[in-house]
Amino acid sequence: MPLKICVIGCGWMAETGHGPGCRRYAAEYPDTELTACCDIDSNRAGAFQRKFGFLRNYTDYREMLIAEKPDAVCLLVNEAYICPISMEIFALGIPLLLEKPPGLNMAETSRMAEAAARYNVPHAVAFNRRSAPVVNMLRRELAGLSDIQRFYYEMLRIDRRDRDFTATAIHGIDALRYIANADYRHIDFTYQELPGLGEGVCNIALEARLTNGATAGLLFAPVGGIVCERGQVISHTRHIEFAMPIPTAADGLVRRYENGSLARETRENGELYIAQGFYEENRAFFEDVRAGRSPAHTLETALQSVAVADCIRTRKAVYNG
Repeated sequence: MPLKICVIGCGWMAETGHGPGCRRYAAEYPDTELTACCDIDSNRAGAFQRKFGFLRNYTDYREMLIAEKPDAVCLLVNEAYICPISMEIFALGIPLLLEKPPGLNMAETSRMAEAAARYNVPHAVAFNRRSAPVVNMLRRELAGLSDIQRFYYEMLRIDRRDRDFTATAIHGIDALRYIANADYRHIDFTYQELPGLGEGVCNIALEARLTNGATAGLLFAPVGGIVCERGQVISHTRHIEFAMPIPTAADGLVRRYENGSLARETRENGELYIAQGFYEENRAFFEDVRAGRSPAHTLETALQSVAVADCIRTRKAVYNG
């Protein structure tokens, strides 16, 4: 029997990342059925169905789940709806890939993690940077390097005047944890409020100590004059620069220096849904479902990232892990 996949939410994230990922997965693994997609906008659901090769479309996700009985669901809705819909899907026992942030706050994410454990449902959180080729190239560069002193990570955007930027900033918070293969032990936060640009617009700086002994600096500048996401890793013998692939802005990059000389440079400039990790996170989740394995990137692994994002949202000065 083919693996039956359903998608809930056919908006921008589905259109640019998960839809192409599902289509490629079905092409590469023929025993796959793109069964149905759902969106409250019937025109959008129909367009998504036709573009990515799903068999049917719905405007009511409950109707779709009952009628189609999928083997896996991708939940790609606004963060306000992730928790309540996830709780229903966990109760039905359907394996679930859910977009970030996993809930609006720590309370919602904890409820979801508890429900997933209670119903024993395979699930994964779609922090796509964990699956991006450039991030995993970087992790391979760092494997076995015991003298890392410091990590830097900065995320800049142009004219993002969101009242709450944490739904985007959580990507950087989580990516640094994943790159460092360590959690945050302590964080001091500094906020540069920019009221002239809009309510809640703010540059956010984090100075952190990690559980592996390194320190880390993070900067989030939503009105920073450039679209980029980049960083550095500093050790006694190596200096590594990296950049995430950004639409129309930059290729993915890992550049390693040894004792002051460039030793290796690797770029990732393929199709963005692959370069940004969407294909791999979908592929890995579907393969885990087929094999009956627990996916690696569960809600439990996301809890500290959500806790740190909550600190930013409430403008806390200090976090202790």
